[in-house]
Amino acid sequence: MKNRYLANSVLAIVFLIFVLAVILKHYYGSLYSVKLIYFMAEAALVGGIVDWFAITALFRKPLGLPIPHTALISRHRDKLIQSVTKMVERELLSQSLLKNKIQQISFVSLFVRYIDQTNGLEKLVERLINESPKLLKKLEQDKTFIILERWIKKKLRNFDINPFIYKIIDHHIENGEIDKYIDWFIDTGITKIQEPEMKEQLTLFIGALVQDYKKTGNWLEKSWGSFALGFLELTNVMNVQDMTDSIHHELTQLLYRLKQRNHPLRLKAKCMLKESLYKLDKDPSMKSAVDRWKFGVIDQIQIGALLQTFIKKLPGYLEKKPSSTFSSSSIKTFLHAQLASYWNNFKENEDLITKIEQQVTKWIIQIIEREHIKIGRFVSESLNQFSNKDLEDLIESKVGSDLQWIRVNGSIVGAIIGFILYLVMTLYGLLIG
Repeated sequence: MKNRYLANSVLAIVFLIFVLAVILKHYYGSLYSVKLIYFMAEAALVGGIVDWFAITALFRKPLGLPIPHTALISRHRDKLIQSVTKMVERELLSQSLLKNKIQQISFVSLFVRYIDQTNGLEKLVERLINESPKLLKKLEQDKTFIILERWIKKKLRNFDINPFIYKIIDHHIENGEIDKYIDWFIDTGITKIQEPEMKEQLTLFIGALVQDYKKTGNWLEKSWGSFALGFLELTNVMNVQDMTDSIHHELTQLLYRLKQRNHPLRLKAKCMLKESLYKLDKDPSMKSAVDRWKFGVIDQIQIGALLQTFIKKLPGYLEKKPSSTFSSSSIKTFLHAQLASYWNNFKENEDLITKIEQQVTKWIIQIIEREHIKIGRFVSESLNQFSNKDLEDLIESKVGSDLQWIRVNGSIVGAIIGFILYLVMTLYGLLIG
């Protein structure tokens, strides 16, 4: 240690000066200057030796001699460790001090500032893109698909689609866009009704109605009905094929007329649709009916197969499109846009930030209250791991330089005191002489 070398050098120089002063005093003892040098050298040497002894006695036995009250650090090791532990636990890092400091810190603001200053969103997206292929390949895909499918279906079941159906269809009605769908339904109906199979089905349906009519009622009604229908068929007044052709023609013409936007029946249908929409938004039975339809559709959808296909293809797609330019990948662009949107919404939501801040502070304070005792225990266990020599070296490395300056100052102060004593004694001798 540099300062120890300096202190030892000063003490050695003072000793040499003292030896020289003793010799000069022996030969020139009557000279005032010699006496002054002797007094100063003697006092400086005593001061330097006393301070050397005191400082050395803190760490070890001076010259290895079994002098009482020396090697104080090793002798009072337990007391020293206990005192340091209490000082750290109760004063330097007390509960109240830590709580006050924690309450002064805005953790969310620090986090937001860190993410913004370090381009955290870009780094997160890059990490997601780079690590996703490895992560997806390591997944237990069968279990993952099952879990994802259950989660998605659960979310879909809990999602209320009634307001959205009402708003979407109402918007289409108000803006006239619903007419496009009505025209599509009418055109589809015209196409279907003109198919030969449809006319055959209509003929069978009318024939079945005629036969059912003959079989309904009591025996008199059945007899009269059979006679009347038979007579009409015989005279060709009523013919099933003619009835089919007539009804088919009227249905076709009706559908063509319904293509007119101002047709009364079409307007009536739109009004009835809007009334049904109102019930959809207000009537619990209608809501239940829509929910049952929704649940049926959800149960029939094989989401797992879609997820399996998507996830299996995704790693290869990501690996085929490496790029150092962030904007060159559509997936990166999409992820960044989504994260940026959520991040900006989060930063603007002061109520949410306040709640998170309070919760984080509460958690940290709870941890401090629960774990604070471990601070003292940690300090104690750490110091107990040191041997006596290690502990002495540790303390000496921290304060040893200042302690060695005490030795230097001891010699200097001793010399000054020697000078003062010599002046006092000389003046006293002159006064009484």
